[in-house]
Amino acid sequence: MDYQLRGYDLNDFSLWDFTACADKIVCHKSGSNSNNSEDIAASSISNNHTQLLTILFLPDHPDSHTHHISIRSLDSAYIPVPSGPSIPHRDLEQTMHRHAHLMLLFFKPWRSITDLKRAEEKLDL
Repeated sequence: MDYQLRGYDLNDFSLWDFTACADKIVCHKSGSNSNNSEDIAASSISNNHTQLLTILFLPDHPDSHTHHISIRSLDSAYIPVPSGPSIPHRDLEQTMHRHAHLMLLFFKPWRSITDLKRAEEKLDL
């Protein structure tokens, strides 16, 4: 949900890039009784990561008033390691389509499944 409801400034981020560079950070409120996104000040981060960008979640995100996205620099990005079932082989005919669909999911920016396929296509993952 964090990826799908990321701020519009991150439209060009793929799921892979988002996983590698994005941190979900708790915000500090500037006013004692305020919970408007305009009143949320980004928390300062005191760690070894260089934060380049702070982005608010879209208003539909359940944590949009309490958290924001902080983007790390490339030199402090993580290397995502997929876990679970193995990634389908691209060189086997019976798994070629599943491999291609998974690569779309990882590396093409999207917000909903309709961004990855046409209405008449089936996405086998």
